[in-house]
Order: sequence, then C-alpha cells, then structure tokens
Amino acid sequence: MPGIMSPLTNAPVVQSECGRVFIYPPWANYSRKWQDLPTLFLAPDTWGQDFDPPRLRKLGYTVEKNDHRFFDGPSGGGLIQVFRDSRRWFPSVLFHREAAYRSPAGFPRTGGNSPILAIIPEVSSQHRILRDQPIPRSPSPHVSVEQLPNGVGECTVALGVSKPDNFEDGEFRAGFPSLELKLKRLEECPESTCEAFAKVDDPRLTWVWYLVQHPSLTPSLWIAAVIYLGLRLADITKNNVRDMLIFTSEYIPNSEFPSAVLWTSRKTKGIIKTVDDWR
Repeated sequence: MPGIMSPLTNAPVVQSECGRVFIYPPWANYSRKWQDLPTLFLAPDTWGQDFDPPRLRKLGYTVEKNDHRFFDGPSGGGLIQVFRDSRRWFPSVLFHREAAYRSPAGFPRTGGNSPILAIIPEVSSQHRILRDQPIPRSPSPHVSVEQLPNGVGECTVALGVSKPDNFEDGEFRAGFPSLELKLKRLEECPESTCEAFAKVDDPRLTWVWYLVQHPSLTPSLWIAAVIYLGLRLADITKNNVRDMLIFTSEYIPNSEFPSAVLWTSRKTKGIIKTVDDWR
C-alpha cells in the first residue's frame, strides 16, 4: 500500500505500522519549538549539560532517525509518531523541565499506557509558589472514542457546543492537510452512529456532526489528528467546544475504547482552560 509522505522527514508512512503518537498542541509555547524538533531529537548532545547525555546513554537511552516521524499540523504544532518503546528514548526527556505527557482530556488517566499523549505544560514553582506567572493555558474539549459495530466503515465526530450562535468551524473542517485528513460537516447524526451516540448524549449541548475522511490512516494517527484539531478549536472558540466524541469501529490494537460512558462526573465537569483542568 502506498504511503503518505511526511512533510518533515520525507519518508513514507507504512500504513500497517501502529505506533504511539505524541501531540504537540497548536497553542503550545515551549522553549523547544515545533520546527526545531526534527534536528533536536537526533542531537541530544546539544540540549545542554543539565540533561547529562553521557549518563542517559549509560542507562540505555538511544534515538534513531527511523524510530519516529513528524507531521506538520495547522497553526504551528503537529504529531510525532513513534515506532518503538518510548522508555529510554532520548526525546522522551527533552520536555521534562517544562511539559508533561498526558492522555487527552477525557481519556482514562492511564499515563504511560495511553497510545495517544499530548505534550502539556508543566506547572513550575513560579506558577505555584512564587505566583509571578499565570497557570499555563491548555484549552481542550473533553474527548472520547466511542465504539461502533464491526463493519461500520464511517468514522464520525460530534462536537458538543455550549453556545451555537456564530460557531465558526472553518479551521476544523479544513482538516489536517499533511495527513490528507478532511472533515465534512453533516446535517445530523448518521443512522449507523445513533445507537452509540444515545449512550453518551448530553442534552445541554448542541451537537455538530462531521464525517472523517482519511486515506486509510491507522487509528492512532487519524484520531490524534482529530484531537489536535479539537485543541485548536477549543482555543479559537474560547472553549465553546465542550465535548468531542469520536465514533469508529476500529481503534488501536490492545487498547480499550476511551468512552464517555466512563466519565463519572459528567454533569459537573468543568471547562478545560489551564493545565490544572487536565488533572
């Protein structure tokens, strides 16, 4: 099967591969900028003495050019697909002073077991103790992945909007061009999805539906891309998008669907504005 060209590595994506995916959010403001990561990942000796690369090498840390791929996302961030165990992988420590790897908001807090992780700002002493810096912004909808019956080929997304008037979704519908992923707005919930949606519907929200059009991407990639777009939409709509429900019959092998059925505090869940709201 032909691959999709990664814009930063110029390497084809082999569709049978299914690696962990890290999301560098479009609103991220880290010292390590997205456009510099392809070079930084392969040059740990340039990170500074505080990282102590010789000690990490003795502990078994390595990195190779072919163990990860980058995909440019709209608005400045992107996705990093990793094809190896991310423990003792050099880039896993690159952000440890200013960010943490977290499951998407709404996913179970499985930490290191999550197949999709977002790079979220870490709260420092300046934020907590000195209070001379604001708690970092990290806007996001609550995200779930709902299981459809086997054989349902359609993949859809429902956005739960609290204020539907003047809701602008142009950037969301534009999709994720580097993965050729597009989103087509639908008039209503597809018939094949209605039963699954009824189990997680929140009548307080107005639901806007989209068909996900992706060129046979692995679930880890296209779901991570949709979550990335949701992070951007939460930002530009000032958290008007409260929930994002993803519907698919295929998820990630050996991973349970992170369904909204598992949200135990749905009626009282707050708006995700800062890193504190991800906890």
